[in-house]
Amino acid sequence: MAELLSMNSVGEGSVDPQPEPAAPLPPQNQPPVPEPARSPSPVRSRAPSPSPTRSPPPPAAPPARGRGKPASTRGRQPQRSRSRSAAPSEPQAGPSGLQREPSEPSLAERRPKRNVKPPGEWWKVQPAAAPEPAPQDPPNPEELMQDINEDQEVPLSDASTDELCLKASSGQNAWPAIYGAAMKRNDAEDWRAAAQAELDALIANGTWEPCPLPPGKKAIGNRWVFTQKFLTDGELERYKARLVIKGYAQRPGFDYFETFAPTVRMASVRITLCLSALEDLYLRSLDISNAYTNGVLKEEVYMQQPEGFHFGKPGWVLRLRKALYGLKQAGNVWNKTLHATLRDSGFIRLKSDPSLYLSRRGNIRIIVPVFIDDITIASNDAAEADRFVQELSKVYKLRDLGDTSSLLGISITRDRPNRRIMLSQRQYIIDMLERYGFDSCASVQTPMDPGRRLSSEDCPSTPAERTAMQSLPYINAVGSLMFLATCTRPDIAYTVSVLARFNSIPGQAHWQAVKHLFRYLKGSQDLQLTYGPAATTELFVTYSKSDYAGDSDPLRSTGVYIDMMGTGAVDWSSKLQGIVTHSTTEAEYVAANQAGRDIMWMRNLLEEFGYNLSPPQDEAAGNSQRARQSVTQAMQEC
Repeated sequence: MAELLSMNSVGEGSVDPQPEPAAPLPPQNQPPVPEPARSPSPVRSRAPSPSPTRSPPPPAAPPARGRGKPASTRGRQPQRSRSRSAAPSEPQAGPSGLQREPSEPSLAERRPKRNVKPPGEWWKVQPAAAPEPAPQDPPNPEELMQDINEDQEVPLSDASTDELCLKASSGQNAWPAIYGAAMKRNDAEDWRAAAQAELDALIANGTWEPCPLPPGKKAIGNRWVFTQKFLTDGELERYKARLVIKGYAQRPGFDYFETFAPTVRMASVRITLCLSALEDLYLRSLDISNAYTNGVLKEEVYMQQPEGFHFGKPGWVLRLRKALYGLKQAGNVWNKTLHATLRDSGFIRLKSDPSLYLSRRGNIRIIVPVFIDDITIASNDAAEADRFVQELSKVYKLRDLGDTSSLLGISITRDRPNRRIMLSQRQYIIDMLERYGFDSCASVQTPMDPGRRLSSEDCPSTPAERTAMQSLPYINAVGSLMFLATCTRPDIAYTVSVLARFNSIPGQAHWQAVKHLFRYLKGSQDLQLTYGPAATTELFVTYSKSDYAGDSDPLRSTGVYIDMMGTGAVDWSSKLQGIVTHSTTEAEYVAANQAGRDIMWMRNLLEEFGYNLSPPQDEAAGNSQRARQSVTQAMQEC
């Protein structure tokens, strides 16, 4: 928002700092002749005062303090111009054109004026850059939410990336933003049923208790969030409504304390799936309904009535007994609640990943990755897994999804006779290309143009170029590609890491690189990440590589590594190195260090699973022979 600059007008009795053009210049120790106000003064002051000048007022007619006007002219309007003969006490012009005093100045008037403050309070006057805002009370967080039009709908481009790229064509091009907008649609009954199902689940769970609002307490508002759930093949699964409290109105230290809640690493999920393929483990998926509402709140929080519904007597509010979506501490409370349940069931939390749990009873092993409310079970005993599901269903309301066929938007296909598991995001790619208008584009063979090197020189340098780039969804596209590169597509990891470096100020060349990557995905959307047995004695093998000064601006190198388990990659990284290396060998060392840290993490994870690993294996680092030769040469030179 542009700042408005206000200037105070010079009121009655103000002194114009600019003399009349026709009047001769006064001497240094002669005060200027008072003039009427002609234009607003750019100086903001707290009280009208005479303009700052280094000369004191004449003794015969001192100005009234704080009025900025001589006493002799008080009560009458001064003339805009006057002749020299009209005032006998007017100074006369000398031979050089400068005015001189009619009489000799006193000793007090001849002393230095450098450190003498003129009348008034000029030292309190602030520059006229911008007026000081009046002190205001802190804004109420409830008022920060702008009113939403009843007919306003949330466009799909504003929704979360994973939901957008899993959505299918269902006749609706947007989701309703508020309850009133949902009730005006053709599918209003579906949205009403979804909202009622949400409230029924919250009431059955004992989420709140209707009561009058105690004195001194404030009820926090809430809103409805409407979405549609789709299967991995794009088919509409169900309408979904969430009652979300406006947690931004909470005060830290009063309404909430801890907020951190971990989520499982994608590498942990892939390792679990790979081990399931290699050892033919039983896979099963669960979804905990209204997961956040299972955590008991310790803080005293009151909420307003949900729109379209009312509970209790008129004027009552709802006191939350359990956590609700939108609360700052909801994720933390739910994580602690689920952890206590799994611990009581005999599971231990792994140190390598706090969202990964393990249960061992003799030769029976159950691995449970947890992603908020999505639970995956990998076990070598189906009966033991069924027993665990029955125990969990006594505590929480579950949706048993059966054999794992999808997880976090990833399609999972299994070939149990050959002990293979395939991961694919084909539908994600199809919907992403359709969203950005590349569903009919021609395909290319490489994720990046090999003859093009992106740098900051390609960034826009003129306002016209920046304006042209503002209409392009560069950051949204890179975010969608980053999710794909993180889950199942290590082949585009390097390209996405390069594109992400220019998120702050992308240029046309960078956008062309994004379109090139879209065309590559168009021709490679059927690629799958396949896990299965491999002809190797090692449980996993790590490869690392680095370029040298690949980033032309700071001359930093990019280090990459990939961990192979069986026939598929379970972890990978492509990252710009944090230091500037002086040779290819140094760049390889830095990349090997990054890979080595990942190796230690994987070894610790597998050892917690119960695997007895051999001594640390040799890392297959690029240019390793030259690196050893350089080390030998450096030792000889010392």
